[in-house]
Amino acid sequence: RERTSTLQAMQIHETVSPARWCVNFADLQFLELEVRQAIKDGEMCACDFASSQEECGRDAELYGPSIYIVNDLYIKPITAAAGKMSWALMMNPKGLDADLFITHAWQEGVFEFIEKVLASWPP
Repeated sequence: RERTSTLQAMQIHETVSPARWCVNFADLQFLELEVRQAIKDGEMCACDFASSQEECGRDAELYGPSIYIVNDLYIKPITAAAGKMSWALMMNPKGLDADLFITHAWQEGVFEFIEKVLASWPP
């Protein structure tokens, strides 16, 4: 992704309607790949309660770390480097039309969340 300054990020936030701060199917697939790579590289655990991957059970691969963990260890650092913009606008600086609206619990595992959203995505 192209690096933007905080001023550029602020301008994007001011010019793109919040109704268009959306992600698409491919963005969620990308997020899953990024989180799985971070786990493989030892940058985060697949479960919230462990200090090492070995402490996680087999189900951790199915559910993944919570959105809290993904936000702290992946979303915040990458969006800070992009000028402190939202992840949705970082991925889609012109915004997107919304095809569906999702609400979820942040303690949900990211892989479980992404799997459910992608399976529910309209054709």
